[in-house]
Amino acid sequence: MNQPLEDLKEAVELNYQCRAEHIRSAAVCEIFGEELWEGVVEVFDLFGFVAARRCYAWLEGVEARVTMLELPPVTSPLMALRLAHAQG
Repeated sequence: MNQPLEDLKEAVELNYQCRAEHIRSAAVCEIFGEELWEGVVEVFDLFGFVAARRCYAWLEGVEARVTMLELPPVTSPLMALRLAHAQG
């Protein structure tokens, strides 16, 4: 596992106090206003976390790690990204 992916896995496990297993990487491209976001959203299965079975995580900028649980309305990497940006 590469270091950015390992960092995201660690962030997921710390945020939700459970074990996370990386299952795939999803390339995502979305326009927010006039800003283009193009990157990779990592998908993790969660073990030992009752509220959700899956989590999405990605890097914003150099240091920020964003995590978003797969709970309605979040059902995909793209929806996770959209909701995170809507929340600001």
